Amino acid sequence: MDHLRATNVDPRLLQAVLDDTDDIVVITDSSGSIQYVNRSFEKITGYAVEEVRGRTPSILRSRYHDSDYYSNLWQTISIGQTYHGEVINRKKDGTFYFEEKIITPIIDAEGQVTHFVSTGRDVTWRRKAERLLRMRFEISELLLGTWSPDGLLPVLHAIGRHMGACIVEYWAKKPDEYERTHRWSVDDVDANMIAAKTPAGRGFVAVVEHRRRSTFFTNLQNNPLFSWVLPDSRPFEAALACPVMASGRGLDGIILVYKAAPEAQDAETLAALTDVGSQLGEYFRRRQAETMLTDMAYYDTLTGLPNRNLFYDRLRTALRHAQREQTSLAVLFIDLDRFKLINDTFGHRAGDELIHEAASRLRQALRPEDTVSRLGGDEFLILVENFENISDIQVVCQRIVQAFEAPFPVEEVEVFLQASIGVSCYPADAKDPPDLIRQADQAMYRAKQMEGSAFALFNYELDREVIYSLEIQALLQTEIQNRFVNMQVHYQPQVDPLSRRVLGMEALLRWNHPERGWISPSRFIPSAEKAGMIQRLTEFVFERVSEDLRATGSAIPEVSVNVSGKLLHNPAFLEFIRERVEARKIDPSRIVLEITETAAVQFFEESCRKLQALKEMGFRIALDDFGTGHSSLNYLMQLPVDMIKIDRSFIGRIGENRKSREIVRLALDIASTLELETVAEGVETTEQMNFLIENGCRSVQGYLTGQPAPLGELVV
Repeated sequence: MDHLRATNVDPRLLQAVLDDTDDIVVITDSSGSIQYVNRSFEKITGYAVEEVRGRTPSILRSRYHDSDYYSNLWQTISIGQTYHGEVINRKKDGTFYFEEKIITPIIDAEGQVTHFVSTGRDVTWRRKAERLLRMRFEISELLLGTWSPDGLLPVLHAIGRHMGACIVEYWAKKPDEYERTHRWSVDDVDANMIAAKTPAGRGFVAVVEHRRRSTFFTNLQNNPLFSWVLPDSRPFEAALACPVMASGRGLDGIILVYKAAPEAQDAETLAALTDVGSQLGEYFRRRQAETMLTDMAYYDTLTGLPNRNLFYDRLRTALRHAQREQTSLAVLFIDLDRFKLINDTFGHRAGDELIHEAASRLRQALRPEDTVSRLGGDEFLILVENFENISDIQVVCQRIVQAFEAPFPVEEVEVFLQASIGVSCYPADAKDPPDLIRQADQAMYRAKQMEGSAFALFNYELDREVIYSLEIQALLQTEIQNRFVNMQVHYQPQVDPLSRRVLGMEALLRWNHPERGWISPSRFIPSAEKAGMIQRLTEFVFERVSEDLRATGSAIPEVSVNVSGKLLHNPAFLEFIRERVEARKIDPSRIVLEITETAAVQFFEESCRKLQALKEMGFRIALDDFGTGHSSLNYLMQLPVDMIKIDRSFIGRIGENRKSREIVRLALDIASTLELETVAEGVETTEQMNFLIENGCRSVQGYLTGQPAPLGELVV
């Protein structure tokens, strides 16, 4: 402590300060011989002061730094300059620690260096955390990039570099053993001393298979778990083994990390290595999926038909040929009607069999050179080349329609499918694949509006309808922003046909645009559904209905409000209704929510759950447009509804169509049997009214008993 006595400060005070600091303090003479170390040095390095006094700091050297590093350090301080840097040193027990170090030369009056004072801070945990974080990030980038079959080597290199390993290996799982397929090692380590294979369920493999997490192994020389793969373990002090597996899968392999120095086991290192193993497992799963997708890239696995990708390729090739040879081609877009209903009724296996049989019938209906493709679900695309005129395509469509006339056997019963077919032609309609398919799709939706299996040819009127729908959406957006200034709710009475007493009313949204005039709900409601604005319209209707119910007191027993199928199947639908009830102080017992038959049958189990929840809130439920949605009696028995509304299309033909009369009579009988109320919609003539009275209908709605009008214009 001679250098301390030269100061005017009590050396005991300086000694106490140095010993109480958490930083490492080392003082050497000008030759580097250690004169003093504080208690933090002893605590961190494991060396006592008696063991290091008179020796040089080289006893702390690790193999992380080469000779040039130490030469540069000595050159800096020997000329009187202060050194700032970070060094990895080795403790007495052989483990490493990171030290942020400052070495300050002490210079006497003659300008000569007499001593060096080194102060350092142990930053091992911080540096280790940073290295582990960098390792995870680097490996993530490697796995997200384009990888060759040998791309595992950069990952092993990253592990070895960031974890201070001398060897890193990947052992791939085979049926009965694990085989080392990749290895990285530092240059001065002989990696050939390690065996290339090990049996499954043995040694370190058995431990990792059992634990399914990263494991730390020490004392490898005497560890029997490594005797099989490591006959000579002298160069290694520790090892870490990490399972490579994706979530929910078995092991793909094991990463084995060998370390030349002993190391304390810590949870952070094991967690980082486990994360790397999970990343690799997910990568292998993704690669396996990509390989399967590549195998399936051009064909549908269920039907064996070309899929969308192959269809596009063939269509592009066919278009080039047609342009060169000045010939025609057609794209047919086919959708199977009622497939979802059958699939929901009989199950997905029956649905798959149905799709497979439909694909077979389509192939048989076409020429060998025509392309039949499954687009997905119950949709198909067909490419027909080299036809003379449009009548040839109509013949093709008719053959497809005929192919679906025969019933399909499903689980010992026979069911009927209908095909809606849309047609677009080159060069008459479009000249590139996306437009041809889009136009055929539009024509298919026109065909769906026809009865039974049908086909429709594209025409530009369909394009005009799409443009008109976009215009309506823009006008709706403006109307919503203007707080529905041009919209109002009209009411149409539902009356007892005998006493003409008003039983309730249906709320109907009307839109009188200042420039377009009255816009039909059949125009703006579908546009609102497509644009995601139907919830705002429904909210407006609820607001008006709640105000009118409060204004009229008990004069109106109940009001029916239409609920869009899009809104019904919105995950937030029930919360939306609850909020409206609370915000508008609505009495649910005075509201009937009308759900179309088609919307109720779609996502049937979800519909039942939501409708039951609405009933528990106090609402009554009506099944709207009954008879048009192809629902079965089984569905009707399970749906928690209170009434059915017989569609106007049947009521309107009572006087002219015997089948319509029988359908209405049957609907009334079904409702009576199931103890459901009925409302007949669209009643316009006395003949219709009398027929309904004779067959027990107790509620009617239509122009005969009252047209829709604002509440103030109605006599209640």
